[in-house]
Amino acid sequence: MAKAKSGVPESTEVTVAKEALILLVALIAMVTVLSIWGTYDVSHSFYGSVYYTLSSLIDVNNEGAALAILSQLAPFGSAFYTLVGIELLDGIVKVVLIGFIVAVLIDALMRVDISSRINSLRSSRLDGHIVLCGYSGLGEDVVDQLSDEKKPFVVVEKDATKLEELNERGYTALEGDFTDINVLRKAGVEKASAVVFCAETDITNLMGILAARKINKDVTIISRAREDFSVTKMQRAGADLCIIPELVAGLELGNKLVGI
Repeated sequence: MAKAKSGVPESTEVTVAKEALILLVALIAMVTVLSIWGTYDVSHSFYGSVYYTLSSLIDVNNEGAALAILSQLAPFGSAFYTLVGIELLDGIVKVVLIGFIVAVLIDALMRVDISSRINSLRSSRLDGHIVLCGYSGLGEDVVDQLSDEKKPFVVVEKDATKLEELNERGYTALEGDFTDINVLRKAGVEKASAVVFCAETDITNLMGILAARKINKDVTIISRAREDFSVTKMQRAGADLCIIPELVAGLELGNKLVGI
């Protein structure tokens, strides 16, 4: 597998495409040279040969330049047969060129992430919504509750499998790392009413809090915390409320046990 200048290995498709493009350029160059050489004996002018060649290859006036040239060269014997071969190569080049262009267009269309574009458009139109960062187990519970309450929200998640699940459920989800300010801007943190961080690690949530607070000084920030000592750090970073789910679940379990 070939390597790009950056050192990152190129895919097989990219390598094949480059080789096909080089072959196509070489074929066009060969046809052009042969055509100019084949018509020079008739036109006795380099500029005339170039003109006939370009007219034949491009046929910009749609006047059948190739057929006109062939009819003029018919009485000249070998020159006629030379140009017949050239015109045959010309046709092959055109077919290959059109096929290459069509393949490039199809590949470009297949690479367009339509669902991502739709979700970006949806999130840009939201105002006063809730931005949920991290689709963990806790995040899933929050999403279900927000959906039941008909609250507008957008989920920021970088895991492709989770994003696919969110899209299948019809939720607005953006792909990206929520510790990146640019990603949070796309999610509309500047216009959001609240940002909720539900990642599994405290350090990730802490970095997200710092980024969100930098964007919006007034937005309400709620974060999950796994350790007690992380709560103070998150509050200093700008979190308004920190929740330790395991602690809350333990308290609820204890209250239920007391009531038995």
